[in-house]
Amino acid sequence: MKQVRLRFEQEYVDILDGLMGDNEGISSYADAIKYALRQLGTADDVEKFAVKVNAMSKDIATLLELTAGGFADADIKHLPERGGEELIQQATERVDRKIRRAQNMQTTGGRRWRT
Repeated sequence: MKQVRLRFEQEYVDILDGLMGDNEGISSYADAIKYALRQLGTADDVEKFAVKVNAMSKDIATLLELTAGGFADADIKHLPERGGEELIQQATERVDRKIRRAQNMQTTGGRRWRT
């Protein structure tokens, strides 16, 4: 194993000390650096995870819209075995509108524009 000497500014030493204090298995600066690097992952991993979370969030929102909104609005007690596609499509469209509205609010800084 190759040995390397590194110099850290005090703020980074404080971060590494914090890692060592918060995690019992970390007892040296080398262990703290290894731990921190493992926790970072790659930008690609983070992007893939964000895409998965967004897709799951949209699916959950659609299910909630179906159960809370679509069924109640249509006075449906259960989803029929066939023919429920229209309800699912309506719920998906409502969720998409809510997402677009939220994105517009973010890009306009919370200002609402009347059309």
